[in-house]
Amino acid sequence: MGDPRCDLILTLLAAAACSPGPHRPDPIPLGDTTYTIEYLDWRIQALMDDEELPGLAIALVVDQEVVWQRAYGDAEDGVPATVDTVWRVGSLTKLFTAIEVMRLVDDGLVDLDEPLDTFLPGFSVRTREEEPPPITLRSMLSHRSGLPRNSGLPTWYWDPGTDVLQA
Repeated sequence: MGDPRCDLILTLLAAAACSPGPHRPDPIPLGDTTYTIEYLDWRIQALMDDEELPGLAIALVVDQEVVWQRAYGDAEDGVPATVDTVWRVGSLTKLFTAIEVMRLVDDGLVDLDEPLDTFLPGFSVRTREEEPPPITLRSMLSHRSGLPRNSGLPTWYWDPGTDVLQA
C-alpha cells in the first residue's frame, strides 16, 4: 500500500482533470452572462494548461459593451498579462479580412478569381517568370499568390523589443 497522502493527492488531481466545468443552468436566463463567463474562465484555464499557452486576454462584449474581461498567463518573458496588455495582432486580421471578402462574394460584388489589379489598379509584383499567373483574391486568401514573405514590413513588426506605438 502507498502513502495515503499520495493517494488523496492523486484522487484530487484525477477529479480536477475530469472536471465537467461549471454547472450550466437550464435554461440559461436571457441576458445573463454568468454561466458564459464561468465557462470561459474554466475552459481557458484548462486549455492554457493542456496546450501550454503562455498568455492571452479576452473580453466578452454584449451590445457594444464590455461585460467581462480577463488576462491569463504572461504577456512576455514572465511579465503577467493584463487586460491592458498590447498584443501583436499577427495573422488574426486575416480571418476578419477573409470573412468580409466572402461577404462581398456572397453579395455578388466580388469574384474570387478576378485578378487583384482589378481592385488595386497599378498593383504589380516583380517576378522572374515571363507570364506569371494572375494574383487573385482566391490566391491571396489561400496563401498561394506567390507574393514574397515579410517584404516591406517595418522592422518593429518583428523586433519584440520595439515599442509598437513609438515605431
